[in-house]
Amino acid sequence: MHRALLLRKRPHTPPKRGYYIELVQQPKPKPVNLPLDHVLIEMRASALNHRDVWITRGLYPGIRTDSVLGSDGSGVVVSSPASARPTSKLLQEGDEVILNAGVGWGEDEEVPALDFGVLGLLPQTGTFQQFLSVPRSLVYPKPAHLSFAEAAALPLAGLTAYRAVFSKGAVREGSRVLITGIGGGVALAALQFAVAAKATVFVTSSSEEKLSRALDLGATAGYLYTKSKSPSSSSSSSSSS
Repeated sequence: MHRALLLRKRPHTPPKRGYYIELVQQPKPKPVNLPLDHVLIEMRASALNHRDVWITRGLYPGIRTDSVLGSDGSGVVVSSPASARPTSKLLQEGDEVILNAGVGWGEDEEVPALDFGVLGLLPQTGTFQQFLSVPRSLVYPKPAHLSFAEAAALPLAGLTAYRAVFSKGAVREGSRVLITGIGGGVALAALQFAVAAKATVFVTSSSEEKLSRALDLGATAGYLYTKSKSPSSSSSSSSSS
């Protein structure tokens, strides 16, 4: 048996109300029962995303009770079927790995397939459990310089930010980028990607502390939008100069 966090719903409650999380004991996945293209991971860390919060509040599409929540995580390979081994060293037992939460994106890089899903809502299981069986295509080596907790927080926010900055925004050296609401995971990842690409980055926030952190990470200037209602006010700007 192993522990997992499941999404439940109290009976006789409105459609978007009554959801809660329950810690349950479930049968541990057995290596002999794994699909041929799956890898069994012992989870060492799982990350909480706003997606998980929205689901528990009934504010996310396609909610299904009895889902194991959690989209991000990192861990150690416990078992990998022989058919999954030949092409990649990372699929060996004992390897430290992170997970790509997106399942079945499809062949078109511009848009996902109609059956695209994300770990953490049925029919996809989630990372808030001790052992997780996932397709080998979702498993990647954990960066050696990151702890399990740091690596677990990377994939969903990181991939979202990367797609926004490069796939959609086409940011390159010399680009001028505005990131609103700096401080969240996606925004901070986007800032670091854009800075690494040698773009000039401006940020906004309602927090002086978050603006200061953004400047430390390479933002050129920041705007404290709660200080003045005038968008043209320069007195509420912060810069590294």
